[in-house]
Amino acid sequence: GLSRVRPILITAVTTCAAMIPLALGNAEYVEAIGPPFAITVIGGLSLSTLLTLVYIPMLYNGIEQALEWIGAQKLVVKIFLLVLEVAGMLLVLLYLETFVWKMAAGLLVIVGIPVAWWFISNSLRKASERIIDEESDIHIQVSNLVKIYGRESRMVREFKAGGRLARIARIADRALKPRLEALIWQLPLLGFLVYFSWFYLVSGFWQLVSSAVAYYYLAAIIGNFSRISVQRLLQFLLELVRYGAPLGVLVIFQLRWDNLPMSLVAGILWYLVIAIGRVSIRIKQKDFELKQVRPLVRWFFWFVSVLPGLGKGPEQFKALKGVSLEIGTGMFGLLGPNGAGKSTMIRIICGILEQSYGKIWINGIDTQEKREELQGLIGYLPQEFGMYENMSSYAYLDYLAVLKGITDQDERAKRIREVLESVHMWDQRKKKIGAYSGGMKQRIGIAQVLLHLPRILVVDEPTAGLDPRERIRFRNLLVELSATRVVIFSTHIIEDISSSCNTMAVINRGEVLFNGTPSEMTGIARGRVWKSSLPAEKFEEKTRDMLVVHHMRDGRNIRFRAIFAEKPFEDAVEESPLLEDAYLWLLRSDKEKHGKV
Repeated sequence: GLSRVRPILITAVTTCAAMIPLALGNAEYVEAIGPPFAITVIGGLSLSTLLTLVYIPMLYNGIEQALEWIGAQKLVVKIFLLVLEVAGMLLVLLYLETFVWKMAAGLLVIVGIPVAWWFISNSLRKASERIIDEESDIHIQVSNLVKIYGRESRMVREFKAGGRLARIARIADRALKPRLEALIWQLPLLGFLVYFSWFYLVSGFWQLVSSAVAYYYLAAIIGNFSRISVQRLLQFLLELVRYGAPLGVLVIFQLRWDNLPMSLVAGILWYLVIAIGRVSIRIKQKDFELKQVRPLVRWFFWFVSVLPGLGKGPEQFKALKGVSLEIGTGMFGLLGPNGAGKSTMIRIICGILEQSYGKIWINGIDTQEKREELQGLIGYLPQEFGMYENMSSYAYLDYLAVLKGITDQDERAKRIREVLESVHMWDQRKKKIGAYSGGMKQRIGIAQVLLHLPRILVVDEPTAGLDPRERIRFRNLLVELSATRVVIFSTHIIEDISSSCNTMAVINRGEVLFNGTPSEMTGIARGRVWKSSLPAEKFEEKTRDMLVVHHMRDGRNIRFRAIFAEKPFEDAVEESPLLEDAYLWLLRSDKEKHGKV
């Protein structure tokens, strides 16, 4: 394909260009047959080139994918589809008379039956925990996970890729000679556009349209030279063409056709398009801020900014930067400050968001290929969730159980009792949810997640806003549940991790700073935690470069505990590090690393 594109395009373009004089001929001996013949050749060759380069490859690619999909089906499905195809073709042959209708209906049968089966089979896919053997331990592998918010779709990215490469090539190429050589064909083409606009066309409307094409072509030629030269003459010429040429075209149009309303409307639209284009370029610059624009024209800048394709669009933000983890049965703690990327990662694991790059496997199964089937394994409790607070917890869970497909009344009652007892809320089942405390609502949230017996339980910031007693209860509940399932516990509270998790990871700025056990992480801060005392008047100056964990007034002195890479003072005493110290040291080291970069 790559080797044939150039000769196909060259042949088509040169043949069409050679036919243009014949298509425009108006001599007596040419006009009768020349223009229709040339226009037919140009149209047919253009369409055939499009079919050759675009349609035919796409058709063959679709056929190959369809055959691959059919080959992957079970033998019973293949026989069933074959029977439907034969039956459909027999109906077409027996009940339709005209050849055209037989062809159309036959094509519909051949293509429609497999497409309908594909649509039905994909639409009826259900989340099912049976995709993984119930006796197997669950293992989650996260490999090089990247998530970019505001990222353009694949079609848009591939469409713009060629333009970006062309811009890079133009920036890199600062030579004047190739641009001068290009004028050999650019100027004749510009002259042809002027001739075609004002000496061949007889319609005033199409003269304006063709003149606009010539205008943008001339501006592109001059702009190409202005990129390699900062001479004021070129810049002045470009601005003169950009803003003066439309006025000249409109004056000529008015003198020829004497149509003032048409001239005014065309002029307003033309200069409006120019203004929108210039404002769009300004808006897309990195240093642009709407509040810096003058109030008189600020509304116009805002109007352009909200237009699809012309505005700045959503800013791209890389929330995850190549995260790789392995998670097994037990409590896995995900620790990090707010905005570190924890919620993004667990939402991708749950199938709520789709990753930009990277893969997630659950027992070797790609979560992107089997998303619907694997979601039956996962129970997700987000940081903020809503419930029907005017209902009792039992009625609420009964309603959700029906939605989850538990239609048998006895089985539903048994399951609700089990989950309420597991979260220690059976005695409170008849109270309305609105009367519960924050911790009790969190436990009902866990209960609703447990209704379909998930083998992977994901909780995002579950203890935020709870009092210490409720937080301890909730933490102990998760530890009990982790005995037979994977529990991913996302939080920024260090105490929750140190007292409950078998393994953990620390994420900051979308990167994994640590992955291991809490005891291994504690060892990172060994030799970096110090206890000392300083006079109050010297405390701020002496500890400026340290990370003070806590301090206390002691008469005229201040006793403090700080984190520093080496012994800060002679009388400083090394302290045994805590998990909190290691966490703060990791964040400090990461901040210093990014600060240097």
